[in-house]
Amino acid sequence: MSNDTIAETLHGITRDVGEVIATLHYGRGQPVTFLEGSQIERCYDTLSDVSIRLRKAIARAEALPEMLPVLEQTLAALNQAPRFRIPGLELDSYGVAALCERVIAKAKAAAS
Repeated sequence: MSNDTIAETLHGITRDVGEVIATLHYGRGQPVTFLEGSQIERCYDTLSDVSIRLRKAIARAEALPEMLPVLEQTLAALNQAPRFRIPGLELDSYGVAALCERVIAKAKAAAS
């Protein structure tokens, strides 16, 4: 799964399911057999992909409550150490700490 946020993932799923619904309603009252084989296959493939993406998004969402305490502990550890560079990142330890603070604040605001 890409690094999309859960909201972005769910938006994509909604869009894809909407396309399947539009395809199925194409015949307006006609039986589904009215659809061509390729349309049915595309709907099946899309719904299979949606199912996988939705299961992964749910797993990520279920992990979020466990991540907040870890992030708070990470912030506490960063605040105990003197400022240091982090190879491979454009941020130093203070920048990462500030990012942690913003994410923690957003998570707590969303939970209340």
